[in-house]
Amino acid sequence: DLVFLLVFIIFIFAILGIQLFAGVLHRRCYVTSIEDNDDGYDLPFLQLNNSNNCGGSFSCRSEPGVTIECSVHTHLFNEAFLNYDNIGNALLLIFKVVSQDDWPDDLDKLMSSTSSYSWVFYISCTVFGAFFGTNMFLAVLITAYYNNKTKMEEEQDPLKQAAQIVQKHSDAPMLLNILRSFRQAINTSARSSSNELEP
Repeated sequence: DLVFLLVFIIFIFAILGIQLFAGVLHRRCYVTSIEDNDDGYDLPFLQLNNSNNCGGSFSCRSEPGVTIECSVHTHLFNEAFLNYDNIGNALLLIFKVVSQDDWPDDLDKLMSSTSSYSWVFYISCTVFGAFFGTNMFLAVLITAYYNNKTKMEEEQDPLKQAAQIVQKHSDAPMLLNILRSFRQAINTSARSSSNELEP
């Protein structure tokens, strides 16, 4: 049950990430126009030596005679495979954050693409997913381990087993009397057969 709760938390954060950040991790600085384009450059193209995310805390550097804009052109640059564009990629990215695998780097990319307040999303995902969800999952595992351990210890103790049998059956005294008489009959037949064997 707790595994489903952890998956549900990851799924909720993935849907929230799609709603808030779909397409923003593809934003890069592109040269969109040049004043004297005598060389015939195909526009737009990615600004040289700059594959950083832009649009949020990072803005594109302007140059004289060149128009540089922060925009999305996935046919020119599409290396952000962990993103919030679809549910599969979003689930992978949220699982990466929940498992604490280099999530500050992902937070930096998102803050560069959107705003500096996107840390709220990652910190809440870390708190609810990683700390709260994982600790609850481990608590249930440890509780189940100790319950099984005490159950096995009780099963190995013959006195406790006999006490449980007596408590379960209301006709236990009658069963004990039958077992005693059966034991006496076996002992009597064993004595009589040993008497017959003696010369």
